Amino acid sequence: HRQEKFDRAVEYGKKALKIARQMESIPSIAFSYKYIGEAFNNLSEYDSSFYYFEKAADLFKGSPDQIGYSSILTNMGGNLMQLERYDEAISFLSKSEKIKMELQDMDLCSNYSAQALTLYHLGRYDEALSYIDKIHSLENKTHDVLCLSKALYTASRVLYYMKDFEGAYETHLKSIEYKDSVLNTSNSQMVAKLQTELGLKEKEAEIAKQKIELLKQDVRNNRILILAGILLGLLILGFVAYRQFVRRREMLQQLKLDQ
Repeated sequence: HRQEKFDRAVEYGKKALKIARQMESIPSIAFSYKYIGEAFNNLSEYDSSFYYFEKAADLFKGSPDQIGYSSILTNMGGNLMQLERYDEAISFLSKSEKIKMELQDMDLCSNYSAQALTLYHLGRYDEALSYIDKIHSLENKTHDVLCLSKALYTASRVLYYMKDFEGAYETHLKSIEYKDSVLNTSNSQMVAKLQTELGLKEKEAEIAKQKIELLKQDVRNNRILILAGILLGLLILGFVAYRQFVRRREMLQQLKLDQ
């Protein structure tokens, strides 16, 4: 199912790219490249992902959106790390980090975790540990708790590979703690949403019940009016019949007197 979802993402991304080219919209072309690259990355097709990220980077490079450009460089570094091209990966990740630092953008957790893991693979253990320290330094600065959780998990892996089992254990626990906080927040939001929807449905049901009662009352009122009309009609008919009876009787009495 996941494979199918991202295959469709690639398909739609290429359709969007075609339309963007027809419109000659450079920003739309750049974002189409970026989204296709992300879809291929999720499919673990890192060569294809890097190709589209590189296309996007060429267009983002001279644009005002330098944060977007730095994020693409981070993604390219991640692709190269997965392809075990570690030296090239560090080059892209370092460049991305430099841009983000200049822009004072604190969204660095994915960058730091990728650098820590890449430096470990290069055997540059002290530098890898320095990036793990940088990940910890983000704990009170970043609002992207899920990204921080993933970065701490990567840090725990690096510490485990370096046989710092105590540090790996403590860092892994922090990763779980942040992940749980995200899940708890999501669950609370879902509960609040369901309660709101339930409250609305109960309110709608109450309104519908009141409308039904009003309709019933209208029916009862109409029935009373109809019955009152029928009764009034019967009284009038009775009164007319009585008047006719009295008049005939008077006419008969008059005839007798005349005879």
